[in-house]
Amino acid sequence: EAGATTCFAESSSLMTNASQATASILSKIGSSFVGSSMFANLGLITKLVQNIRYMRINVSQGLENAFQTWSSDVLSWEIPEKLSSQSESQTLPDNFAKYDLDSRFLVNYWSTLVSTLIGICLFLGLKLLKSLLAKKLQTRKILSTLLQSLIMGCSNFALLQVYSSLDDIVFNAVLDLQFTKFSPLFSLFCSIIGVILLIIGVCILLGHYWIVYRYTKLKKSDPNGLERFLQKFELLEVLHQDYKDTSFLRHSYFAFLVTRAMLAALVIVAFYQQPLAQAIMLVIMNCLMLAYLIIKGPYKEVYDEITQYFYEFIVFTVHLCVLIMALADQ
Repeated sequence: EAGATTCFAESSSLMTNASQATASILSKIGSSFVGSSMFANLGLITKLVQNIRYMRINVSQGLENAFQTWSSDVLSWEIPEKLSSQSESQTLPDNFAKYDLDSRFLVNYWSTLVSTLIGICLFLGLKLLKSLLAKKLQTRKILSTLLQSLIMGCSNFALLQVYSSLDDIVFNAVLDLQFTKFSPLFSLFCSIIGVILLIIGVCILLGHYWIVYRYTKLKKSDPNGLERFLQKFELLEVLHQDYKDTSFLRHSYFAFLVTRAMLAALVIVAFYQQPLAQAIMLVIMNCLMLAYLIIKGPYKEVYDEITQYFYEFIVFTVHLCVLIMALADQ
């Protein structure tokens, strides 16, 4: 057990030091201008490691202290007290309560929701500005190019912010549904918002798979139709441009990464009383993703693929150590 704890501590420390400080900055700000899904992926990978703190496993005091300091938010907005005071949080199991989680979805998700809404509002505002200045922009190419770049940046920010928080929606919505009593009215409102965003999140992910599927079919049968399709969904290019388009499975790799993150969040919150079952399912998902990465090689750039191998190896090592610790606790 001591060896497993040491292994786990080294793995989680490495992941935390390497990515915790940069994950949220890059995934929420840098991705706006770089335009790569790799930044959102880094945020998802970080949370795959961070979320194991909610598992009921025995760890050293040093590691417990490290858990308390982990955070993926650089910019944070607290929910207004006038809202949160409308109801009280229900008592949560200790493995959630000791990290100051609330039973109400909206209280936990508020900061991410505000960040996403800011990105959406900036995008819509710039789109409106572009339409109002359409005639002037025809003769001012530099200004037009700059404005279009800002629009793409805000679009990428909002889109990748949504994708990098889909696992948070699953986690917080299921947590809310498990422990909230739907009374008083604000608690019920939080639960409804959680369910609505959960449905929207699943629809967004299914839409992603559909877009890649249509792309693959059009590439094989209708190159002209593919060109029109790409123009129509130009703002969604960031979701698939980093991956090989030679097959549906390769081109939809980012969607699979998000799916894995959502399922992992579900495992953590829904099976919180069975740490061994949690660890087994997490390791199985890691093995499947590693096999998929090795067999399909989905990335266009070698550097991106090597980076993903590093991420997957870190997550696999951490989850394997968690499995060993869960077995030792039996």
